[in-house]
Amino acid sequence: MTGFAVGGPRRTHAAIIAIAKLGLLALAVGAHRDSHSNHR
Repeated sequence: MTGFAVGGPRRTHAAIIAIAKLGLLALAVGAHRDSHSNHR
């Protein structure tokens, strides 16, 4: 956690955005797979 504090708020903000994008991407892929499995 100290590394984030040293990096400053800008780096922390970028990391949060990256994590959020990955989370949204995972959700989108999961929903896509669910829709495909439902069609079978």
